Amino acid sequence: MLLTGLEARGFRSLRHLQISFDQMTLLIGGNDTGKSSVLDLLDIVLNDETLDADDFHHPPGEDEPIDTAEVVLEFNLDPERDIEAREWALDGILKVRKVY
Repeated sequence: MLLTGLEARGFRSLRHLQISFDQMTLLIGGNDTGKSSVLDLLDIVLNDETLDADDFHHPPGEDEPIDTAEVVLEFNLDPERDIEAREWALDGILKVRKVY
């Protein structure tokens, strides 16, 4: 199983983000641009953890953060190894959606 995509809404500074991953993907950017947030979000989702109150996106100029964060992970399945996951996949692609 290979992680090939991430879509996130409402997590920390990530109001809305879409990333496609290859075999190796580098996250490059200046300080405070969301690189660590992407890695933290992957850690939280893949380890089935919960979000803290300060993990929700706080729009500039708003008093309160939004109350929902959503993540969709996309995986390409290996037809020989990921046999059990195939029943949940469409054309060899498994999408996992989590709403907090």
